[in-house]
Amino acid sequence: MDKYLLPAGYEFQRIQHDNERLRQGKELFDSDAIASLKPANGNNERFELLSSLKDYALPNYDDLPAIYGDLREPLVAVANVSRASQIVPINTVYGELPGKTSADIINLVVDIFDMLRYADIENTFSALCEIYRDETDTNVQDKIIKTIQHLAHYDLDVWRQVGPQVQLVNTIEQMRMVEGAVPRAILLTVWREVLDSDVTGTSWASNSVKLSSGALPVSDEVKIIKAKAMAGLFELFKGSSSEPDKRQIISSLKQATRPSGHAAPSKELLQLTLSAAKKIVDFLTEQSSGQEYQLLEHIEHDLLYDYRRARELLKDEKDQLSSHTFAKALVQSIENYRDTINADAQFVRYKTLVGFESTF
Repeated sequence: MDKYLLPAGYEFQRIQHDNERLRQGKELFDSDAIASLKPANGNNERFELLSSLKDYALPNYDDLPAIYGDLREPLVAVANVSRASQIVPINTVYGELPGKTSADIINLVVDIFDMLRYADIENTFSALCEIYRDETDTNVQDKIIKTIQHLAHYDLDVWRQVGPQVQLVNTIEQMRMVEGAVPRAILLTVWREVLDSDVTGTSWASNSVKLSSGALPVSDEVKIIKAKAMAGLFELFKGSSSEPDKRQIISSLKQATRPSGHAAPSKELLQLTLSAAKKIVDFLTEQSSGQEYQLLEHIEHDLLYDYRRARELLKDEKDQLSSHTFAKALVQSIENYRDTINADAQFVRYKTLVGFESTF
């Protein structure tokens, strides 16, 4: 019994469970569950429909790209209409349960978009932007941002099939023609991910999960993507008025200067990060006039570590990584930034007497 009947009973239970899921999924599509989302009566009913769609129907459908166009608009509409719906308690034989909120509905909608993110990258991104713009719940906003991170991140499996995700960068360029189409937080998220030097992936088996990671391969497409992301962040910096916003942008730009954290970078990747670092320093030097002293001090302190790393590369007499030219140019740019901001005697007094990140 232990050897044969118990394992067989477990397998029959699995078959029954899978058959039930398939049956429910088929019933959902036969009853046109997508069309029934809009006229759903209240968030409790919407939650049930969305849960069934996510758990039973979509995982068992074999051609998701074919139905994506029919899904996008109803899902966005459900997210929007849920915000105006009142919370109604759920009556059960054991008493009342708390009713579903708009956050519950929108979280499910975002989960579905996350499942389908590669079915249509452009439409997924625009839908998430549309939901984010009207959302006030910070937890829901954070979930949307994390989903966009998944979409923008360099995924190893996707990379093997289609290479760099140039579609997202081009989509942003097109959408930004309409003012406010892409919220600032989403722009920062996408460009930060695009500037990353790591590529990761996850593969699943019946009894294991395999995590893979490596350094980003450098190609002309990658260089174009990173250049566009840096240009976008430069533009955001020029349009920002507060110091915290500028610090956030500088933090995102720093992603372009970091080699891979999971593998030894190639010569091409090291050269690319050094070249990006120089462009960033040159830009910050141009923008240094009129900036708050606290920000100038923070940048100078941050660049000190880039300066030391570049100097370490120059100590390699054989130049095994072919990086001397790029490292020397970066050192000169950092010294130029230092000399430019320290020409202001008032700034030197500030960082001497007041500053918390002073560099001398």
